[in-house]
Order: sequence, then structure tokens, then C-alpha cells
Amino acid sequence: MSAAECHISLPAARDARNVIGSGLTTQCLGLLNDLEKSLRQGNKALLEGDADSLNCATAEQIHLCSELQVILPADRRRKIEAPELYAAVLRVLHLARLQAALLRRAQRFLLTLSRIAVNPAATYEALILRNTVRTAASPEGS
Repeated sequence: MSAAECHISLPAARDARNVIGSGLTTQCLGLLNDLEKSLRQGNKALLEGDADSLNCATAEQIHLCSELQVILPADRRRKIEAPELYAAVLRVLHLARLQAALLRRAQRFLLTLSRIAVNPAATYEALILRNTVRTAASPEGS
């Protein structure tokens, strides 16, 4: 599945003026639950090395974050009073941190592969030098 084939079946951004009180909490909770699900799918895709699924999950996460920004103005983002909403925010933050760590790990792995592809002998030179220094420094080497 290519990124162009990835379909996001979410409603268009809603106007925050039409939602008041608990309706806003319910709407935010629904979006946060969708974001949590998308982050879980993205993390699974990262662990499996599935770039297409990761692209779809990332596109969905971007869309959900923009929806949250539309329905929840900046001045109200720090005032989370509903316990279930607070718990959902904590779960999403945890999964976002996990995804960031997985992305860093994948980036390091790809960087290592690219270095090996450019100069495969470089990985062995350091080991040879380290073993040579140990052998020369040990009393048994004399």
C-alpha cells in the first residue's frame, strides 16, 4: 500500500464554537483514542519494518493532531479537568515517546547500514587495531 493509497476516514475538522461543555470532552476523547490507536499501529509498523503502514499511520496522526488543534484552542489545552481525558492524554504522550525512541533506533540502524555499504572494511579496521593494541600491551605477547 503506497502513501497515496492510504485513506483517512475521519470527519473534517469541526468548529469549536459548535461544541460546548461535555461535548467537547467527548469529542477530544474520541480523537485522542483514535490518535492512540494510530500511534500503536505506527509503533507496530516500525517494529515490523513496514514503511507503507508507517506512512499511513503518520498521515493519520498528522490529521488527528490538526483536528485536535482546531477543536481545542491553545488557551484551553493546558486546562484538562476530566480524568478520562487526562488519562487519554498520558497514554498518547507515552506512545508518542515510544514512537520517537523507535524512530531514533531505526535511524541509527539505517545509518550503520549506510556506513557499512560505503566502506565495509571500516568496521573491521577498528577491531583489528583494538586487538593489535591489546596483544602488544599484554605480557604474553612478548
